[in-house]
Amino acid sequence: MSFVTFKNDCVAISGGQKPSTEATYIYILLVVVSSWALVMGIFALVVLTRRRSIRMGSMRVNLMTLTIFEIILNISIFYCILTRLTVSADIAERLVVALVNIFSFCVLQGSLCTRNWIITLIALARCVAITRPMASRLMSTHLFRPKPLGCLTVLCILTGYILGFSRLVEMEITICQNLDKRVRLTETTDPWKFPRYTYFIFQAALPIIILFISTVIMVTVLLRARVLTIDTRENNQGTKRIKCSPSQLRNSSGAQHTRMCAEKRVNYRRAQNQLRATRMITLLAATFIIFESPVFFCVVLEHHFERAHFRSVTWAVKSLVVLDSCANVFIYVLVSKRFRQESARLLNCFLKRSRRSRRSASDIMY
Repeated sequence: MSFVTFKNDCVAISGGQKPSTEATYIYILLVVVSSWALVMGIFALVVLTRRRSIRMGSMRVNLMTLTIFEIILNISIFYCILTRLTVSADIAERLVVALVNIFSFCVLQGSLCTRNWIITLIALARCVAITRPMASRLMSTHLFRPKPLGCLTVLCILTGYILGFSRLVEMEITICQNLDKRVRLTETTDPWKFPRYTYFIFQAALPIIILFISTVIMVTVLLRARVLTIDTRENNQGTKRIKCSPSQLRNSSGAQHTRMCAEKRVNYRRAQNQLRATRMITLLAATFIIFESPVFFCVVLEHHFERAHFRSVTWAVKSLVVLDSCANVFIYVLVSKRFRQESARLLNCFLKRSRRSRRSASDIMY
């Protein structure tokens, strides 16, 4: 099967087909939402890359990776929709523009698949951490250590982009030699759907199933442990000063008591940090399931839609994927205290610099 064909009898298209009114509204909505999600993603990435954000722990690297691919995804969606709205068919058929459109389509599919699996790996790692505590698991055989988790992330990235570029088989690329090598992209009529269904299983079906099971397990463990409430009091066990005199330190029982109190305080702080991280990841997984499930049902019920309506429904569903990126940033702000602190510091630095620039500009004027 040849995906690229050369023709000498192509007919010139004047003006091209304009999208319907319904599709135009959906495209405008996607442009607005994706641009807003892009701004929020860049803001979150700047906050996560600040020096003091190291205090967020291992979650920082995971959230940075997730945010980077969400930014790439939103850029791809923004470009694809903007070209559909503004670029005419005459310009879109030029070789350079067509190649850029093909590349952006593949990057969009690969970024969507990669981003879904990064969330899945983060949820799986947290599920293992909360069900098998540090004291009871053997770290040498732990699959979600930093290095194995990094290798799995790289493997998912490569697999996602390979499957994204494999979706080119759904297109028929026609090069019109009689029209100065214009490139036309049309959907193939071949019934071979194996690459598409493989991509769908890896991109939507498996992540949704795995995240649903992981979310149920995490919520069940939290409910059984009865640790759904975080102690936010100032004088809690994590900040209490242990009273210990030199005479108690000389005594073996006093030293043992002090050590037990110190271990209890460390375990309390660790439990609180684990609870906050688990809450954040549970919210991320639940939000992903809510916004990504329509994609799953849309593909499953594809045969019940007309072809023209199915395209509009597909792009409308992709707006939910973009909203998921916005929701993730809101979850960072609501759940992570460190993220809120760094966001406030970043905004304060920005306001101070803007005030200084205004003062310097006013001094120059006068």
